[in-house]
Amino acid sequence: MTTNKRRSAFGHIGLNLVLTFMVVCASTFLNAQAKVPPANRKPVAAAPAVMPTTNLTGISLGPVGFAATGNGIEYHGGPVMLSSHNVYFIWYGNWSGNTTTTILPAFISGLSGSPYFSINTTFENGSNQNISSSVVMAGQTFDSYSGGSTLSDSGVQTVVSRALLNGTLPKDTNG
Repeated sequence: MTTNKRRSAFGHIGLNLVLTFMVVCASTFLNAQAKVPPANRKPVAAAPAVMPTTNLTGISLGPVGFAATGNGIEYHGGPVMLSSHNVYFIWYGNWSGNTTTTILPAFISGLSGSPYFSINTTFENGSNQNISSSVVMAGQTFDSYSGGSTLSDSGVQTVVSRALLNGTLPKDTNG
C-alpha cells in the first residue's frame, strides 16, 4: 500500500511539472504572438540603446567616442570580418559512424543568408561597410586523439596549430 501511495504522489508531482511546463510554454508562445504586428501595420523601429561610458561607481565601461551606427550594435574600433565567414571543423577523437559530422556542416551551410545570420549585416565598421551574411562550410579535418583523450587549453591550441601547420586546414583571415 505504501508503494502505491508513493507512486501516486510521484505521478501527481510529475503531472504537475508537465502541466506547469505546458503553461509556461503556452504563455511564452502567446506573449511572442502578441508582439507580432498585424500584417497591415508597419512595424515601428525601436530607439537605439544608449551605451553608458561609466557605471554607477564611476568606473569606465569602454572607449569614449565610439562610432554609433544607429542600430544598437556599436563599432569599437577593432578588426571586422566584412566578407564571407568561413567555418572549419576539427573533429577530435573517434567520430566514426557519428551523424554529427554531417549535421553540423549542414547547419553551418544553412546559416548563409538566413534571417538569423543576416542580423549581422546591420553592423558596420568605421568606414560604414556592412558585414556579409554569407557563411561557408570551408573545410574539416579529423584528428584521432593526437594529444590524448583529455585536452587542456594548450592542448587545444596544439591541435589547431598542427592542423594549420601541416596544411590540413588553411590559415584563413576569414575563418
